[in-house]
Amino acid sequence: MEEEVTQNHRLLKVIVVTLGVLIVAMLALMVGTVIWRMKHAPEPPAPAAAASVSTDLAVPPGSTVLGMTPTERELYLRLRDGDGNEHIYVLDRRNGDLLWHRRLLPTR
Repeated sequence: MEEEVTQNHRLLKVIVVTLGVLIVAMLALMVGTVIWRMKHAPEPPAPAAAASVSTDLAVPPGSTVLGMTPTERELYLRLRDGDGNEHIYVLDRRNGDLLWHRRLLPTR
């Protein structure tokens, strides 16, 4: 009986040491992977050339800006023209292109 308990203790020690070594090896692998990915991270894309950015936006004469709301990709402009009509313009924030325009009509 004493021999069987000693043998079980030895087996248990081998299992515990093996699992400890595996835990340390996995931790080293994870740290190594993080370091490798940080060193080999892809370069961020270059910003668009300044020449391709639109700088002019044709709006009705006498327009005033009522509001401007930026999002991650678009810029929303709310304008009132000289006749009192309201307009919404949506611009692409990367290059300034007009994505769409809506004139708001009053309900009757």
